[in-house]
Amino acid sequence: MKAIEIQGGRLVWSDTSPPLLGDGEVRIEVRASAVDRADLADLVQGAGANPPPGASPILGLECSGVGSEIAAGVSGFEIGDQECGLLAGGRHPVRSAADPHPTEPDL
Repeated sequence: MKAIEIQGGRLVWSDTSPPLLGDGEVRIEVRASAVDRADLADLVQGAGANPPPGASPILGLECSGVGSEIAAGVSGFEIGDQECGLLAGGRHPVRSAADPHPTEPDL
């Protein structure tokens, strides 16, 4: 899959492995995300190269898209539902794994 990563002090659109889907998570086929101040701070400070334990090395804090896979422990969501994700990194990939959060249909 494609994702924004820090390579050699630059933001790079690169190929990377898709995130694993854990219990209680929904896979999101990302339709929208943004590079924001936190991502740029990671770039300037070099934090993206050393994410905290459990955080994704892929940049990004938020995304929205369509649920494409549902793990065990998730109820009230269906494949095809509009979803958004907010976590400690990993929101700029083409696919993402996140705790499920529904969005309004017209957003």
